[in-house]
Amino acid sequence: MAQGELDDDALLAASAPSDLEAALMLLVNSCPIGARLCGRALPVSTLAQIYAIVRNRTAVDRELEEKRTAGSLLVLQLPAALRDESLIVRGDDVQSVMCVERDAATEPEDKRALALAIHLIRQCTRSRVEEADIVNKLLENKELATRIAGDPATAAQGMAAILVRRGWLVPLRSMAVAGLGEAPAVEGTSWLWSLPRCGLLVKSMLEVRADVLRCLDRQSFGRAPRIVVERATVASVRKSHLSLDYVLLDMEGRTLLKCDPAAPAGPSLQLSAAGKESAAALKKKRKR
Repeated sequence: MAQGELDDDALLAASAPSDLEAALMLLVNSCPIGARLCGRALPVSTLAQIYAIVRNRTAVDRELEEKRTAGSLLVLQLPAALRDESLIVRGDDVQSVMCVERDAATEPEDKRALALAIHLIRQCTRSRVEEADIVNKLLENKELATRIAGDPATAAQGMAAILVRRGWLVPLRSMAVAGLGEAPAVEGTSWLWSLPRCGLLVKSMLEVRADVLRCLDRQSFGRAPRIVVERATVASVRKSHLSLDYVLLDMEGRTLLKCDPAAPAGPSLQLSAAGKESAAALKKKRKR
């Protein structure tokens, strides 16, 4: 093989997307309406869905951390009862939506808070935002710094409050529980990145997930043709504006079920051991 052909092959291999990038493109392109937030401009995926597509979780976690640190991906850890749900969005998509929202804002304070958020998100290397991060960014940006009246920390608190109201931040205090001999987190000094109405997205996904678990739990050996599950979840799927595929892929990545698209009688679904435990927990919850 000629040297030129080898060079072309190397260039082609280098330009090909990684497994994680390919999985994200697939998820974005197939994202249902219910998982497209902010006027359908922000497609949201889950970490579990990526695990379902790319089986090497170690490689996924490594590349995900690299892209998160570089700011090309934002990984959201939801607070309180939803803390096990990890959402993933592309950094460029978030910035674009924030720019549109900033331009449409009518209040000057809201415009400044969103401008600050855009600067912060561009250098976002973690899901947590500290008061010091906001203060530093305020002082670094001349346009924002000249508009600060009084104490920068107070201004930072005010801007964070606007971003909380608009759904881009949530107070970290909702996750902080002090242990024995530990001081609780000071309220209002730390926040988590969030997405407007992402709580509703996760709530809808959990409702469809619960219907899938209940349906399969009623079947022998926790196994049923996919068409049976589709019929049992038609109401919750319609209400959520999600697709059943969106929820099933998330469940598969969580090892709650196994999908067999080549079963002799047609595509089938079966609960895993973890799925049976989750279904049993749902039963107990309903009896209370």
